[in-house]
Amino acid sequence: KFLHILKPEWITEGVYKVITGKKTANLFGQITISDFKELLQPTNYGEYTYDEKHYGYILKVMEKFELCYTSDDIHLLIPSAFGKVPKVEYADFKGKNIRTYIIQFKDYMPLALIHRYITKKLPQALDNNYWYTGIVIKDSKSKAVAMIHADKEAKRIYVRIKDGNPLVIWEHFRREIAEV
Repeated sequence: KFLHILKPEWITEGVYKVITGKKTANLFGQITISDFKELLQPTNYGEYTYDEKHYGYILKVMEKFELCYTSDDIHLLIPSAFGKVPKVEYADFKGKNIRTYIIQFKDYMPLALIHRYITKKLPQALDNNYWYTGIVIKDSKSKAVAMIHADKEAKRIYVRIKDGNPLVIWEHFRREIAEV
């Protein structure tokens, strides 16, 4: 509350370095706040510098804009750097007992949309099933399990639901994606 930003580029550059850093990519988006020391090092002349006392502020900005998830302000999950391969099989979410809903985008589907949704839903991820373009969640009330994933080329988001009441999880998804 005592930090005032005079140049917005300072925070933008810091957040960008954390999200796109080599270490973040190598760790598939699973980093800790202690990794900020390495990630925020200036690599070129004229880049901004960051003290350890700034790390918490950068983290809170990342959280505010749903660029990462953390439950303890130490361990971070950054969906835009997750691995590309899901831990579950798509075949597990196909067939006659699966209800599939599709959101089709006309011209452009920003991947940031699914990344922000994944960030919001990480606490509900079933068995840590999340990846660059999707997540598997379980609704505690309806007992429905859903695989929600984006297909950038087709400009679609698929919501594949099995078990429980599929309408409950679909309605939650529609409201939350509209908020994002």
